[in-house]
Amino acid sequence: WDLLGDKMDLGGNYLYNGSIVDVTEDTYKETYRTDGSTLLSDNKGVSNRFTDGHRFGVRLEHKFSENTSILFQPQFNFGRGHYTQQSLFNSYTFAEGEDYKGVYARGADDPDLKNHYTNNGFTNNYGENSSWQTRGFLLLRQRLGIPGRTLSANVDWNLSSNKLDGYNQSLTNLYSTGEDGSVITAPTFVNQFIDSKTTSQSVGSRLVYTEPLGNYFYLEGSYTIRWSQNQTDKLTYNSGEFDTAPFYNFRLGDVLAAKAYQKDGQEQDAVNSNSILNRSLNQNIGLAFMYQKESLRAQLGAAAVPTKTYNKTNETVYDPGTIWNFSPRAMLFYDFNDNANVRLFYFGNSSQPSSSQLNPVLDTSNPLSLSLGNPYLNPYFSHRLRSDLEFSNKQTFFTARLRVEGNMVQDPIVSASWYDDNGRAYSFPVNGHNSYSGNVRLMINAPIARSNFSISNMTNASYSKSGSFIGKTGEVKAGDYLITKDNTVTGYDVNNTGSYNYAAGEYIPYCNHASLGKIPANSNGETTQYKIYADTSSGTPYSDAAVRAKYQELTGSTIPK
Repeated sequence: WDLLGDKMDLGGNYLYNGSIVDVTEDTYKETYRTDGSTLLSDNKGVSNRFTDGHRFGVRLEHKFSENTSILFQPQFNFGRGHYTQQSLFNSYTFAEGEDYKGVYARGADDPDLKNHYTNNGFTNNYGENSSWQTRGFLLLRQRLGIPGRTLSANVDWNLSSNKLDGYNQSLTNLYSTGEDGSVITAPTFVNQFIDSKTTSQSVGSRLVYTEPLGNYFYLEGSYTIRWSQNQTDKLTYNSGEFDTAPFYNFRLGDVLAAKAYQKDGQEQDAVNSNSILNRSLNQNIGLAFMYQKESLRAQLGAAAVPTKTYNKTNETVYDPGTIWNFSPRAMLFYDFNDNANVRLFYFGNSSQPSSSQLNPVLDTSNPLSLSLGNPYLNPYFSHRLRSDLEFSNKQTFFTARLRVEGNMVQDPIVSASWYDDNGRAYSFPVNGHNSYSGNVRLMINAPIARSNFSISNMTNASYSKSGSFIGKTGEVKAGDYLITKDNTVTGYDVNNTGSYNYAAGEYIPYCNHASLGKIPANSNGETTQYKIYADTSSGTPYSDAAVRAKYQELTGSTIPK
């Protein structure tokens, strides 16, 4: 609506969004251990997820004068959902030199395969949630006296809450060989109810001032500040005495949840209950010089980016202080002529670890893949460089576009993992070595003479390099491998992954006023290289028990056996 003599525009919007996702999957994995043995794992899983939500929005723009205007845009979201995740798993261990593929191929009922059991069982997770969110921004634009001198101020907010009630249920059978050669089975039952609530608040402001310097030069100063806080309170309860028969007879599709959980006699699980508070204060103090003319626009500047984080987990405070980053920034737009132009961009930004990455409480929802967070994680910094070169002949309709991108992440958050002797995988996040990626993309469209045919080509090549940390089976090289207050990782094996990808697609389209068709042709290739090497410059070989002790010393929490 146009109000107040066309000085005010008022609008609104509504969106309903719902989804149902069903997934069925079978996975098979071979893990080669440092002692020469091989761990085979297969998993059959099903999942169902339902969500629906409502979004209401308002947009208000008001022009006070030729020099002053505001834009106000709030939004409100409400939603709910539920999910079910189930899996059946089996793991087998074969000694070095055994024909594990031949034995496995004979099927799950083969006696010889059963003699190699490491573990088997099931997982069943069910949850229901409800959530709300409100976010928006208020933008003030002000021209100050002379052309080119401007001031803009922006304030934005984001408030949200999510309530989750769920069940975590599983049976894990661990197998070992007794002194008489017999197979010993040790079942572990998990039957838990989870009551969790997460609230998030953030508010930020950005102030930008532009001053004309003359001869097409401008000076821009900017200041951004953002405060955010996330609070998660999770209460986990162990069921009272319950019937184990449904657990032993579980099949995919069975409904356990509340039917198998007994509230009478339930007890709070102190290890898997937690209260976590994450708070951060991010600032960006920038200064840039700009040049703007008809065919050339350029910007060169830099920003100081201090970031302060605070984490409180179960009354234990982790405060790494303020981390400073320096972010140069650059942009260039140049039009060679009416047919050709070039664009260059550089971006840099600092990002915070998520709440789950900072949570040092073990996640046992999957009994064979256990994960925990690291409260000593530092923010990571991303650099991105992009260039675009374009040529377009508007008379012949010949077009060529070339894009080259490069990315680097400093102190990226990567995974450190290891297996225990029962085939269970543990993982937690750490700040790792720098990661790199690059991409080259070329698009050409060339008409064939004066016909209605043309040749189009899209070629893409990419490269990436990243790393993770791998612990040795049965002899986790720890030192301060698990977590240290200065967030260093020593005495580990580094798993570097390099990936090269190439893809090309060509087609000959035919087009006139009455019909359209094309003849396609495609080719692609992919090469992935893995390199694992040991850093034994420091650190003492630690047993699994010592790693658990180290973790308890640093966090006050215990990794369940």
